[in-house]
Amino acid sequence: MKKILFTSPGRRVELINFFKIQNNFLLYGADYINTSPASFYLEKVFELPFKIDKKYIEKILNICEENNIDLVIPLIDPEIPLLSNYEKEFSKIQTKLLIPNKDICQKSFNKLEMSKEIRKIKVKQPKTISMNDIEKLENINTENIIIKPKTGSSSKNVFKLKKDVVKDFIKLMDFCLDDFIIQEHINYEFEVTVDVFSDFEGNIVEMCQRKRLKTRGGEVERAVTMKDKKLAKIVEKISKELKINSIFNIQFLYSNNNYYFLEINPRFGGGYPLSHKSGANFIENINNFIENKPYNYYKSSRYIDNYYMLRYDNAIYTKELKKLC
Repeated sequence: MKKILFTSPGRRVELINFFKIQNNFLLYGADYINTSPASFYLEKVFELPFKIDKKYIEKILNICEENNIDLVIPLIDPEIPLLSNYEKEFSKIQTKLLIPNKDICQKSFNKLEMSKEIRKIKVKQPKTISMNDIEKLENINTENIIIKPKTGSSSKNVFKLKKDVVKDFIKLMDFCLDDFIIQEHINYEFEVTVDVFSDFEGNIVEMCQRKRLKTRGGEVERAVTMKDKKLAKIVEKISKELKINSIFNIQFLYSNNNYYFLEINPRFGGGYPLSHKSGANFIENINNFIENKPYNYYKSSRYIDNYYMLRYDNAIYTKELKKLC
């Protein structure tokens, strides 16, 4: 059986159970804390340092080497750019990483750099400038604008403002100008996330479009699948031209019959369970990746259109916590 290590599994119980159902994996975890709900669904959970740095990655490497781990699946954003720097080290011990290539991993966590890449391939997106380039604010023609961290995630520290108060707001908040971007505000009808699995050349193996209906803390709570050929072509263009491999998801805003690129997340999306339950089985693709088998290029063919996910709270109740190894 192939061994998979989930780093920082946290609340991703449903995702881990999808792997368990396949019944051909041994599933391990690595975390800094022993109160992770997902740990109760894993064979073992190894202890990691709290700080994500070189020592953190070295610890993961040691775990993989000592336990013959076949694949590492990172589940939180801060790990991914750092892990991408160590792909050769993992390869030496025959461990694969479920992340796209290094260039994409680095740029996807820098919204300004990713915006430049999207501009090059002529995909619609909100106009984006660095806060350092505040004099270019006049090039943004909307009444409202968005200020957000250049490297942020989970909708933290995102502000919607009237354009004419931006300069005063920046002075009041005493922002580090290099750490933030300013974007055009799009009056959108809805948000859509596309879960994607691609081959090494950026060809789509499988995708699933899911329209967000409600979010909580930046993660989707209610959603429904959709199939729009226009959006599928945009996703194929981004994946192929940027040569994005492995697993990732792309977020878009829909407005006036146009899709506007928002961001790429080089990992399992929080709403992937909807894609999986509707028929887009990325775990089958991951198994082929581990075993170096050819992919079946399903693209959008397997998942059910207009299939809903309505999440609710659940919990683990226990007298004993999982021991970290």
